[in-house]
Amino acid sequence: MTREKKGNPKRGGKQKSIKNKLIVYMVTMAAAITILSGTVLCIMLYSNINRNMTERVQESAVAYNDSISNAIEAYRMKVESLAQNPSVTDESKSAEELTAYLNELAALNGFRSINITDANGIDLNGIDLSSREYFKHGMAGETYISGTQVSKLDGSVMLMMCTKLNNGSDYGGVLFCDCASDTFSAMIDNVSIGDTGYGFIVDKNGTIIAHRDRDNVTNFVNYITMAEEDASYQGMADVVQQMIAGKTDVAQATLDGQRLCVGFTPIPGTDGWSIAVGASVGELMGSFYTSLGITAGMVILFIILSVILSTIISRPIANPITSIVRRIELLSEGDLHTEVPRFNNRDEIGELSRSFAGTVDTLQDYVTEISSVLDNLAKGDFTVESEQDYRGDFKPIKTALVTIITNLNQVFSGISQSSNDVTHAAQQVSGTAQTMAQGASEQAAAVEELFATVTEIANDVSRNAANAEKAAELSQESFSGVEVGNQQMRKMVDSMADIHKTSSEIGAIIKTIEDIAFQTNILALNASVEAARAGMHGKGFAVVAEEVKNLANKSATAAQNTNSLITNSLSAVENGTHIASETATALSGMLETAKQTYELITQISQASETQAAGIEQVHHGIEQISSVVQANSAASEETAATSEELTSQAQAMKESIAYMKLKNKA
Repeated sequence: MTREKKGNPKRGGKQKSIKNKLIVYMVTMAAAITILSGTVLCIMLYSNINRNMTERVQESAVAYNDSISNAIEAYRMKVESLAQNPSVTDESKSAEELTAYLNELAALNGFRSINITDANGIDLNGIDLSSREYFKHGMAGETYISGTQVSKLDGSVMLMMCTKLNNGSDYGGVLFCDCASDTFSAMIDNVSIGDTGYGFIVDKNGTIIAHRDRDNVTNFVNYITMAEEDASYQGMADVVQQMIAGKTDVAQATLDGQRLCVGFTPIPGTDGWSIAVGASVGELMGSFYTSLGITAGMVILFIILSVILSTIISRPIANPITSIVRRIELLSEGDLHTEVPRFNNRDEIGELSRSFAGTVDTLQDYVTEISSVLDNLAKGDFTVESEQDYRGDFKPIKTALVTIITNLNQVFSGISQSSNDVTHAAQQVSGTAQTMAQGASEQAAAVEELFATVTEIANDVSRNAANAEKAAELSQESFSGVEVGNQQMRKMVDSMADIHKTSSEIGAIIKTIEDIAFQTNILALNASVEAARAGMHGKGFAVVAEEVKNLANKSATAAQNTNSLITNSLSAVENGTHIASETATALSGMLETAKQTYELITQISQASETQAAGIEQVHHGIEQISSVVQANSAASEETAATSEELTSQAQAMKESIAYMKLKNKA
């Protein structure tokens, strides 16, 4: 049965070469290191730039917060200075003159207008401002700056600054200055972080009161309320929520599709105002993206270089191993003669080459000796011996060779001895069969004599029938004698039946002897074939020899049984003869009685005829026994001839293994 080869894939399949593996491993390692280094570098760069962006935005918010605080403080000082001017409450002036004077002061101090109210909140124009928040803060003695609001005079958007009048008069009201809505927006127009950065201010409600885009101020933009209707403003709404909470921090939010980094801080001296500085994250992170592109390019370049270097480095490593692998494949196919590639490297490859060459040489020596030993065994020379020194796991091979040679010598020596034994046994069977044939012939002669005797008895009975009419009166007396004669004759018939049965058993035994002779002939033929093959198939001779021995034993047993049956047959014949003698004696007594009943024999004529018919049947039975005995005699002669054939076949098997050269013969 062919054993399937394992662990030897063909090079034409999907097998990967070690060179490709080395290149893949080295490139993978280089790529991994490069990508890891680039990733760490990018993370550090991103963290650094993000930190710088956050610090820059936060510092800008704080710086512009200081600027706005200073500006608010300057406006506060102007308002407080105007509130201390006694001319603003000069009662000698008319309302028109006082209004004109206040307008001059407004122009000089950068306000759109200046107005005063009495303690009830009624201004010079007669408008009631008592409900305004800035009036309440002013009456409380605070210098207050309001958020954006709509003017009741012209509907414009404005900012209001007010403080309590403290010029020593009893006017008891507040002075308030009307500022343009872009007053603080102008202060933050110069906010610049990159190309897109800008600043904005929200009041305590989150409404924008200063922005680069003035529409955000005049439209009272509030991201908190806008986020309630549009979720896209939620990011900026969260930022504004932190601003009106008075926090100082940096956060990122998306506004109008642009990602912004927003730094914010509360403005001191105001009613919850907070300033924020925002810049585009993409712009501030531009240097990071540039560095990221450069890093990616360097990673790709390094990977390409690693491929080239890996190819150069792997070639002197992979090529020798590939050559050795190809030679190993030839070795796995049974090639021991192709030259082994040798490399003189002072490393593991050189050691592998030298070790493999030594292995192939050793295997070649082993195979050469094994082939020589088997060839000699095939030629019938069993005196050959193994002289090669087998090492390691090859030691059992030498042990097996020595064991095979020893066992073959023992087996063929046994076969030779068994051939001699079979020859002697066959000769004994032949002699026994001849003896049995001679006995069968004598038995046939005895049966012939018995047949003649019975014939004479039949003739006498016929004569008695003729005289039966004369013995009618004495028939009753002679009936008992005739009955005795009849019983004896039945016994003789039974004895003859025993002879018939014994003769049948002799036929079965003869058939057994014939089968044994046939099988012995086939086994002898197999022994001749096995003798021709010899070699590693020597175990078959042991089986053949054993079967021949068994068949010889069966032949001997059958011969003994045949002899015993023939003896029994002779005994039965003798018994029949004795019974016939007794019958004759009984018939003699009956004859004496018949003499006395000569005159009455006519009356027993019918009985005499019946006896004559019985004698005729006995005649036919003895004739059949005679035929069977003659057949047994012929079968015995055939058994003797078969025994002679068995003897010749055993001699032929002995001659077939005689050419073998065994150690005991040598």
